[in-house]
Amino acid sequence: MAVFVLCMAWYRNHRKPDGRCPVNATTEEKRHYALLGLQLLVLCILVAWDSFGLMNSLYGQLFWWDIIAHLLGGMWAALCFAWMLQYLNIRFSVLVCIAAALCVGVLWEIYEFQASMIYSQFMPYSVDTVKDLINDVIGGWIAGYIAVRVGVVQRL
Repeated sequence: MAVFVLCMAWYRNHRKPDGRCPVNATTEEKRHYALLGLQLLVLCILVAWDSFGLMNSLYGQLFWWDIIAHLLGGMWAALCFAWMLQYLNIRFSVLVCIAAALCVGVLWEIYEFQASMIYSQFMPYSVDTVKDLINDVIGGWIAGYIAVRVGVVQRL
């Protein structure tokens, strides 16, 4: 939630009065807008995916539902971290995006363990944790690749 508030505060301070990206924005400002938009898009998809899965008990019925959720979570964490570092004018690489996704994934797995949210019918908890962390890393790599294509981060 704090990240969303930070994003909205930045957007409010940097947009035109009609809400559009300034026409005369520099390339760097356009990259800020691109990363912010991608991050919020992935976050909306993740929230919808998670909500639909929880409401219909799909996490316990479909083994692949959790895989997509962790891919999206890793993407969001990496894009959010990339956006914050870019906003602070700190140079970084795809590996930093992957590390950010892994850190958020580890924190989420600790929360899952503490909250006793372990209900996988398909595999033991240790295997599920490793699978989730691998999917977080893959999501971080995808987001890092997207950030390279946008022109924000350096290649490996």
